[in-house]
Amino acid sequence: LGLFILFAGLFTACDKDNDNDGGMQTARVQISLTDAPTEEVREVWVDIKEIQINTSDTGSWAPIPNIYAGVYNLMDLTNGRDTLLADAQIQAGRINQLRLILGDNNYIITADGQKQMLTTPSAEESGLKLLVNADLTGGMLYRLVLDFDASKSIIKAGNSGNYILKPVIRVL
Repeated sequence: LGLFILFAGLFTACDKDNDNDGGMQTARVQISLTDAPTEEVREVWVDIKEIQINTSDTGSWAPIPNIYAGVYNLMDLTNGRDTLLADAQIQAGRINQLRLILGDNNYIITADGQKQMLTTPSAEESGLKLLVNADLTGGMLYRLVLDFDASKSIIKAGNSGNYILKPVIRVL
């Protein structure tokens, strides 16, 4: 009977270790998007395809799972409103940067109701890199808010009538 209890105890201890992904700690990260209001345009639509993370452990970029890719109107995300872009379990450790990969469906609706496509230099290929530099402890929930400043991010390109999206984003 004593030998049975010993084996049962060892089996339970091994089972607990397996539930913890071989001892690898994870942290839950929620990433939201918000914006400050602007009177210069009616709508600012941003096409978010992917969010990637760069950690000190790997030094390379990896996609964050469970993101809500889509086209978001930043003007709907003002005055304290935000939207959830990702809710994922990731390996605990140090996050150096986030990278937003944008699609090609970025545009504004001007104050006079005209739709103007936004060009996004390099944002569709290499992404928009955002410094985070934070340590994540396993078992904790972290909420990162990407505060997009639309009024500083939209630039009229001279007399061409074209608009460029050069995002100014703070990570809170």
